Amino acid sequence: MADWAPKKVKYITNRDLLGEIQRSKATFCHFSASEYANYDAIVTNTEDLTPEFLAATLLTKLARLGKLQIASDGITSANVVFRVMSDQHLPEETNEKRRRKSTSGGWIPRTPFPPFQHFVLHGDLLIEVGRSHWKGDLENGQFSSTHGKITERLASMFLLLVEQYSRRGNWRGYSYLADMRGQALVQLSQVGLQFDESRSDNPFAWYTQIVKNSFRRSLLLEKRNQDIRDDLLVMHGAMPSYTRQVDDDLEQKALLESGTAEAPAKKEAKKRGRKPKPRDRE
Repeated sequence: MADWAPKKVKYITNRDLLGEIQRSKATFCHFSASEYANYDAIVTNTEDLTPEFLAATLLTKLARLGKLQIASDGITSANVVFRVMSDQHLPEETNEKRRRKSTSGGWIPRTPFPPFQHFVLHGDLLIEVGRSHWKGDLENGQFSSTHGKITERLASMFLLLVEQYSRRGNWRGYSYLADMRGQALVQLSQVGLQFDESRSDNPFAWYTQIVKNSFRRSLLLEKRNQDIRDDLLVMHGAMPSYTRQVDDDLEQKALLESGTAEAPAKKEAKKRGRKPKPRDRE
């Protein structure tokens, strides 16, 4: 009998995430035509668009489209879209409190994701065909960073990612798990589009790290509040939480086993600033 093993289910893939990230960012952008919304290569500046790089990108696109043998179908260098990570098209930030340095040395406003421009090559001439954080046409439009939104599918991926992560064994038993999920979703909604495709093609790992850090931050905050609450209860002569009692018992047990623990009466006497009585030393 052949061995049977269940297939591993991939509920979210990097390919799907990259596609939804691109569609979400496109809602913040303006493109001369819809076919220019998708890019074929990313560069940090136009100086990287060398003839060798252009030729290699064109061959990659032809191979991806399955038209390596049929180059006469109209797929030329003019159909290859290049994304250039640049903030040259953004205006200067007028609010002094929100100013921050840009890569070009000027002042630009804070944007939901790193700004970019799309170009195509006609002969030896680079023509701009798209801008991020832009509303209206390229000539008479204006900067805008609030008119876009994430797609519904990307939002559902965030929900699924947080739900699956919260089912791990090290998080499952917490009573405030719903609050941890909520904080992670808020964090994803704020920085979800900050993923930079020019640096990585693995958004799943990036989002998982964001969720992980959010869960840890919520846990530390809850533990700090619990410690403050237990300290107040002890100060007023009340019984602290069960977690504090267990922690104290384990601490005392560890000290006794190591031989460095003091008798309770002697420890209490030292707290009050007096010498222990002979009966306290026993």
